[in-house]
Amino acid sequence: MDKLKNDEKLCFFVNIFRVLDIHVNVLTAWMTKEEKEVYEFKFLNNKGYCIGAFNYTVIDIHHGILRANNPSPVTQLKERFPPNDPRKAHLVNYDPRVINIVIIAGFMDIALVPQNMEKVLEDTCKRFVESTTTFDTTNNMIHISLCYKIYDCDFGPEPLILNFIKKYLPETSALLLETQKFIVHYDPSKRY
Repeated sequence: MDKLKNDEKLCFFVNIFRVLDIHVNVLTAWMTKEEKEVYEFKFLNNKGYCIGAFNYTVIDIHHGILRANNPSPVTQLKERFPPNDPRKAHLVNYDPRVINIVIIAGFMDIALVPQNMEKVLEDTCKRFVESTTTFDTTNNMIHISLCYKIYDCDFGPEPLILNFIKKYLPETSALLLETQKFIVHYDPSKRY
């Protein structure tokens, strides 16, 4: 692990995260919704994979490694890894907004490798933004994913969120966003 470059670590941990996510889905497929929620919470926080000499849970990978040890916006707790945790040597330095979309949206349908990383991340963001953004020009509203609000610590205030979204919209929609003032509606049905 120590010899991996930043893009290699990013690819490795995104792929491990996706495998852990599949693992949880396989284990909980037969459970009721309530049982699944309890199991997922326990699994996400307590179970994981041993990589090298260290254990990594889903939460460790998402907030500790991929979001560069930032606190979870949901729990508002402190940094995932304490100051002397050796896993901090593997933190990824990458745009946390892109990381959140890749992790939360689950839009990637191929493995992430350094050779295709930039294109896959760009395409993933584009697919996510296009599928979760709608305009209501009659009421001057833009409906966007709730994930922008949940992760506002990474996306920033609304003007920065809209600039991020504009970058991934088709040209006509981006122009609409640039030339008109819209009221932002965070749509819970578009969370992921």
